[in-house]
Amino acid sequence: MPSSAFTLHTSFSPILSLYKGILLDQYGVIHNGSEALFRAVECIDEMRSQGKRMCILSNTSSPAKAALQRLPKYGLAEDTFNGIVTSGEEAAKYVREHHQNSKALWLTWRTSDKQQPAKFMDHCGKIEVASSVDDADFILLHGSECWRKCGAAGQVDEVDLNFMYSEDYSIVDELLKESISKSLPLICANPDLIVNLPGGIEANMPGKIASRYERMGGRVTQFGKPHPSH
Repeated sequence: MPSSAFTLHTSFSPILSLYKGILLDQYGVIHNGSEALFRAVECIDEMRSQGKRMCILSNTSSPAKAALQRLPKYGLAEDTFNGIVTSGEEAAKYVREHHQNSKALWLTWRTSDKQQPAKFMDHCGKIEVASSVDDADFILLHGSECWRKCGAAGQVDEVDLNFMYSEDYSIVDELLKESISKSLPLICANPDLIVNLPGGIEANMPGKIASRYERMGGRVTQFGKPHPSH
């Protein structure tokens, strides 16, 4: 019978020689969204100096290229890693394969130095932004901060979901209930439920909205850990 015991290590040094490759998460392992975590860069540099192959496996809803381009901010070159897989990259690929020439009810983030929602949408291929639930073919759950919809003269309007920091479901539930009535499928690009931000702030993530839609009876496809590949 296999043993269920495990050992906690305070350093990689004693066990590093046992491995040829290392999988690393991003948030909470390499950085906290604002700066690199204590000694993380030194640890990664040491693993690289020993010839270890390293790959990032992240639940960020950003495309892989965008995630790599942010690494210098944390003191790491883009070529530090042998590869990167993000839930956002896999979700965009799925949209390109299954939802081209359709309209998305788009829940996303506000544009910032960390989030570039327009680039994600471009990465999804031939997708239009819906103006309402009735106008949509599917829900694209990219972020949990705002609802971007097609407004007058083709402009994209933003509606604050009032959810990310308060977990107020008033606006979210209205959209989800309407979507259930239309049997819209939902694609989630970040399955995390919460994230702890610098300063002790807890933020509610897209995974909470996806799980709520699923409990309502909605059809949900989620990308990222711990969900299987699609």
